Amino acid sequence: MDDVALALYALARLRQEDERYRHAVRHPGLPSLAPLPPLLRQGVAVAMQCLEQYARQLGERRTLSA
Repeated sequence: MDDVALALYALARLRQEDERYRHAVRHPGLPSLAPLPPLLRQGVAVAMQCLEQYARQLGERRTLSA
């Protein structure tokens, strides 16, 4: 379950950084990252939903086996 939590955390941070970039004021001379393309943003959202569902299922299995 720790791996699922780490993957979910990483995806959430990736999404946060993308949103921050989209709303940030651009400063000349500072390196900038490109925002995620729409398909990748959608993929991150779907991956997060799948991981959340998987984590819930793992939690339910632990409850049933205890």
